[in-house]
Amino acid sequence: MMTEARKTIAPVGESIGLKAASEFAKVDERTMRRWHKTHGLGFKRGTGHNAPLQFPMLELAAFTWGQQEALEQLRNGNHEHESVAQLRTLLALFS
Repeated sequence: MMTEARKTIAPVGESIGLKAASEFAKVDERTMRRWHKTHGLGFKRGTGHNAPLQFPMLELAAFTWGQQEALEQLRNGNHEHESVAQLRTLLALFS
């Protein structure tokens, strides 16, 4: 039987919406919105004030699991760095 947390995890290279991201990070949606503003996590899909937030799984996992090196490498576009590869492997274990 699949647990609720496992259902929310998207494939490694994909993004998830606000609700699924808050479930993954085990924080409320308000916190996710604050992390978007203060830490630059995620992006708005579309234009306008009400555009929905999306959170790339790798970025969200790196942030919530405290993997600063992987997060920095992702933000620098270095998706092949060893720390990112390790994070990708770890995240794949949950999907």
